[in-house]
Amino acid sequence: MSRQQLNNKTLHSRKQAGATRTGLLLSLLLVAGMLTLAWFMLPQGYNTDTSLIGKGKPAIVLIYDSDSVLSSDLMSSFNEIRGAHENQVEFLLADLNAPGGREFANSKGMSTAGALFFSGEGRLLGVLNGLQEKEVLDNAVRKTFNLP
Repeated sequence: MSRQQLNNKTLHSRKQAGATRTGLLLSLLLVAGMLTLAWFMLPQGYNTDTSLIGKGKPAIVLIYDSDSVLSSDLMSSFNEIRGAHENQVEFLLADLNAPGGREFANSKGMSTAGALFFSGEGRLLGVLNGLQEKEVLDNAVRKTFNLP
């Protein structure tokens, strides 16, 4: 192999290595950006720690899927009533796009937008499936937990 061919081969290998590093860096930046976006898309103010169920305070676990308009609409309805009840009821979130959230939802037979109502002792008191009007949600919370 001539010296020129060897130099061309070495130059080609260096270009390939540089392109591979650039591609890897761009891929990592894309993944980091997507994770950041997913983090900011989570509803704010909801605890995702479902181990709080049965610790003395009644709880509502919202089953949430960021890819679902139905979930977003249900979350908006809950946000409208949450302020009136958050001192008496723990509002929790099971995110279907997170491993723990999906496992929790699957264990309760939930696969889409909905809400699970638990007593302070952890007993399941009720289930709401799908989108509900603000008034229906408010009445369900008041009736389930005997709130004024």
